[in-house]
Parts: sequence; C-alpha cells; structure tokens
Amino acid sequence: MDAEILDAVDDKKSSGKNNNGVSIAKVINGSSSSSEATFRSLRDGALDDDNMIDTVQVVTVRFQIKMEVGFGDVMRICGSHESMGEWDVANALLLNWSEGNVWTSEEIELPVDGIYIYKYCVAPASNPNAPSSWQSGNNQVLSLSPEDGPILYVKDSWSGNPNETAVFSAEGVKQSKDERLVERVRKQDETVKRQTGEIKVLRTELKTSKMQVKALREEARLSANVRIALKDQLNAEKKRNLVFEEQVGAWKKRFMQITGNGDKEDKKSSKQESR
Repeated sequence: MDAEILDAVDDKKSSGKNNNGVSIAKVINGSSSSSEATFRSLRDGALDDDNMIDTVQVVTVRFQIKMEVGFGDVMRICGSHESMGEWDVANALLLNWSEGNVWTSEEIELPVDGIYIYKYCVAPASNPNAPSSWQSGNNQVLSLSPEDGPILYVKDSWSGNPNETAVFSAEGVKQSKDERLVERVRKQDETVKRQTGEIKVLRTELKTSKMQVKALREEARLSANVRIALKDQLNAEKKRNLVFEEQVGAWKKRFMQITGNGDKEDKKSSKQESR
C-alpha cells in the first residue's frame, strides 16, 4: 500500500471511529451492525432524532490519484453520483494536491449496494467547465456493499490500467475493483438462486393451498347434498309410515269383520242408541 494511503488508514484507526458506521451516520432504532440498518449523514447538525425518516446506510469513501498537472490546473472526479457532479464537470468533485503530485479527495458518503461510475479530469481552476485532459482507459467502476463500512480508500491510476488501481479497507485490506465486481456478481447470483428456490417453494405451497380449498369446497358441497338427501329420505319414511298405519287400520277392520267381532260391536252400539 502507498505511504499516503497507509497514513490515511493509520489516521482513521487512531481517530476512535468504530467499524459499525456510527461515527459517520446516525443509527436508527439502535441498530448499527446489521447490513439492513438504516443511516443518514449528520451534516452540520442539520438533522435531529425527530427528523430521521427515510434513511439510508452509507459508506465513506476517499479517492486518490497521482498525477503532475500544469500550473493553475486542478484535478477533479466527474461521475454518476451527485457528489461527483452527476457528469457535470462544473460540479465535479475537487481533489486536493499534496507533495509528490498526489491528489486526494475529501471524504464523501455513498449509499451501500451501489455501483458508481466516474473518471478523473484535469481542468483550469478558473474554468472547471473546460477540462484539458481526461484519465486514459475506460470509466472507473466502484461497487459498494454493507460490509465496506465505515470507510474505503480508493487508489486510482491516470493511465486507467486496472492493475494499478486498488481499494483499501480501514484495516488496510487490499482488493482490486475487478475482484469486487466479480464478488458482487457472485453474491447476486446466489441471491437470485435462493430467491428462485423460495419462489418455487411458495408456488408449491400455493398449489397445495388451492387443492386444499378445492377439497374443502367439494366436502362442503357433498355435506350439503347429504343433508338434502337425508331430509328427503326422512320425508319418504314419514309417508311410508302413514301408508303403513292406514294399511294396519284396514287389516284390523277386516280381521274384526272376519271373526264376528265387528257384528257384536254393531249390536252393542244399536242397544245403546235405543236406550
């Protein structure tokens, strides 16, 4: 690691800032270690606890590049994020010169899980809208993740050679930008596979639930049909009982006529009427 970067890392370690981002952002609901914790920068005391709404987790980033420029020229970073001017050279991030033609940016805060595209340019200090030269090669790409907090140091090369660029953590761990992109893609693939599996499970559960609902509806329909059939059967039994009672009455009367009990009953009735 370059001496300038080493000095910056050592200064950050001795500054008393911890690794959970508390020193650079306000922690909401007391959570600072989770990757899903929410933060918002406290700039100039403009925010207080009552106004901490719709917050976002951020990582502090400092950029550095070595380049000799002409007298009166300055180095700027022009890029996709608003802190880099959103590709407006006039609002691009200004770097500070130090001995050895090392240009270093102020610490800027970038939301995690973002991918930021940028490029260095040299422009007159008096006319930032007219850059005299741009960094060689492709645009620079920096990807961030929740594990990058609280701060990253980005060392770039004016030649644009990927082998001459690096990203350093607060502990001094070095990574190339390409390695970070590959790791990000790998994690995204794992996330997609996991979510795809979860979707399949949910679809299976949904299909099972639909089958259960269908079975319950069929059972309810059958139960209603059974109740109707039982009611019809009960009414039919009542009718058969009435018919059977009528038949029993007719057989009883017939039997009494055959045995003569019917004539005796008729005579007894006549005597009672004559009295």
